[in-house]
Amino acid sequence: MEQFTKDKKRTAVVLLSLAASLSVYLCIMTMLDSQAARTIVSNYMDTDMVIQNDTACKEKSEDSIPYGKEKDEYQNHPENFGSSLIGIDEQEFDYLNNSLEHPINKGDFRSGKACIVYRNGLDLADADIIGKNVTCALYEDQQTTKTFTIEGITDENYYTALLGYPPTIIACDQVVKTFANHPITLKTSIKYHKEYDRDTEQEILALLEENDNAKDFSWEPKIEDADEIEKAQGNMPQLGISLLVCTMVPVLTWIVLEKNGTVVERIKGVE
Repeated sequence: MEQFTKDKKRTAVVLLSLAASLSVYLCIMTMLDSQAARTIVSNYMDTDMVIQNDTACKEKSEDSIPYGKEKDEYQNHPENFGSSLIGIDEQEFDYLNNSLEHPINKGDFRSGKACIVYRNGLDLADADIIGKNVTCALYEDQQTTKTFTIEGITDENYYTALLGYPPTIIACDQVVKTFANHPITLKTSIKYHKEYDRDTEQEILALLEENDNAKDFSWEPKIEDADEIEKAQGNMPQLGISLLVCTMVPVLTWIVLEKNGTVVERIKGVE
């Protein structure tokens, strides 16, 4: 305290420098923390694993014909191109609806009056399709149809159903079940009671691998992705600690020098 009050101007400069250094340190640590593996890796709806039915889609995106090559046919003969109707439950609807720029009426969605469309990368403005009606027909029975009013648009690629196909129609799962007699399960998302629980994940993976149809499934575990990112990050956390040490060194040096200076002055005073 004696050193801090001895030269108030110098003390003020040092304290301001220290505050600036600590501010920079906190900013960098916050940035490092935001880039932590567990922060970056986040599946849709913050689930821990997504299991997909590979029998319903191509395994590689390069197996799809580019849209540009079939643009003319698509514009002149859209009936040659099928699409997909996906059903989601109430919890997933709430999550998706909150992400929309213009949320839709939940009652209309549950009753089957309204639907949401996944744009699937196409150059379609919201105004081009919002409020328009879309009619679906079953692949095996073209006479069985269902009409929805498009009230929402999403670009969330979680709803990619079939690669290379037109936009996906998203409706209430209960409505889809009454419309289609034998719908298939395209994806299943799993959320653990404890996030990043490796024991739970190993139990689930064991069940999948033991299944006779394991070759028809693919899965994306969040823990595996987090491990890969953590390896790529290297020694970033140690960098933050080093910055803190570098911040404290000048302050400690100043205190020591001031103390030594006082000792020298006292010795001169005795002489």
